[in-house]
Amino acid sequence: MGGSVMGKLVAIFVLTGMLGAVANGSVIIMPGASSAKFQIPKPLHPAAKRISQDQGYQMGFYIHEVRTGPNKTVWNVAYSENTLTSPSSFGLIQMIDSPITGVPELDSLSGGRVQGTFAYADLHQTAVIVNLNIRFTVTEGGIHEGDSLHLLGRISLSGQWRDEMLSVVGGTGTFSGARGDAFSSYYSFDNSTLHRVSTLVMYVLVG
Repeated sequence: MGGSVMGKLVAIFVLTGMLGAVANGSVIIMPGASSAKFQIPKPLHPAAKRISQDQGYQMGFYIHEVRTGPNKTVWNVAYSENTLTSPSSFGLIQMIDSPITGVPELDSLSGGRVQGTFAYADLHQTAVIVNLNIRFTVTEGGIHEGDSLHLLGRISLSGQWRDEMLSVVGGTGTFSGARGDAFSSYYSFDNSTLHRVSTLVMYVLVG
């Protein structure tokens, strides 16, 4: 794409459902994902409307957080002096290195990794400040392999899982200078393995 992506939307279709079309948009398929269009989450409608006339892509995939067993992908790395007594685990820092896939099964081919930190930063309710880098390792056609996106935001973990908005604040390769909106949503949780699957759908402007 080179300079032609200036001011254009960048996205990837990989989730389950029906997404609205992006005008003139290219589609990048992650391993195992359907080429079908998917539904745009309601909180992303304003972003979709703003860029509806631009050429580009939408992104979406499944993130797998495994918190037990030999294949753990989330690890505790630091605590504050009151983490163990805090009702919200305040001060706990976790590192994540989890696979992203085009389908919800963990044993499917990974299209990349989500790497970064979860910082428990709320004294009153369980919530994390997320600082994540998404690096694509396998995409259909290989166009975005090695490219990455950077996300920042807050996710509440209190009570029932909530859908949350995150900010796309940068990227590398094709996504250099990226900015946009991301929507994180609960998909499933296995109590026996502590394997949580969430979905992430994004609109990203580049340039």
